[in-house]
Amino acid sequence: MNQQKNTNPKKTNNLCLRCGTCCLKGGPALHQADYILIKNAQIKRSHLFSILKGELAYMPNLESDSSSNSLLCLTEQELIKIKPNPQKTLQYPWACMFLTQEKQSKTTGCKLHPNHPEECKLLFCQNTKQILKAYQINRLTRAELSTPDEQALQAAHSSGTNWTQLGTELATYFINQQNNFIEINKLPKKMVKELEESANFDNAFRSIVVERKVLKQDELDFHFGRNITSILKQFGIYL
Repeated sequence: MNQQKNTNPKKTNNLCLRCGTCCLKGGPALHQADYILIKNAQIKRSHLFSILKGELAYMPNLESDSSSNSLLCLTEQELIKIKPNPQKTLQYPWACMFLTQEKQSKTTGCKLHPNHPEECKLLFCQNTKQILKAYQINRLTRAELSTPDEQALQAAHSSGTNWTQLGTELATYFINQQNNFIEINKLPKKMVKELEESANFDNAFRSIVVERKVLKQDELDFHFGRNITSILKQFGIYL
């Protein structure tokens, strides 16, 4: 959200109305230009979560002129995004955690502004060419924000869960089911067993690294992506 305020409500060609719609739909993904925000601790890793390669995410339709035309598809590369507001609502479950509501002016603001991420600076709902052009390039990765020891833990978690393969298979199955909840009794038994083992490993691994004070609890979703058990529930799978 570009926070330059529009003082003339009739003139909307070049200025943001600060309606907050873009921020209510979800926080931005981070790019190389945002590295300085992490380095200066303006954005902390506890503010972030990772969407791993092969998981489902709403992505802009690059063949459309509007960023509002999103497609649910498999991610081709990992995304690091700002977490949603912990006091999420059913209507806006992905609203950016830094979005503020200004009751008197009935506009919205940003706790990070003017030090907000690149996508927020580029996104202007009445002309989305800039954000669409930049959306998939120069993305930040976990490796660039992690120590070698942390990278080793991320690799161990990925290997133990086998989530890159299982998550991709599950997401593909979901899309082929026309985005309907998955009935677990219709999944191959081998896949159900592998999903259960993956979720159990994920939960155990997270518990161990926190108990041993290797990683902080509020940074786990950055290091390992979203909890697998929670992802499965979004598909309608309860193990």
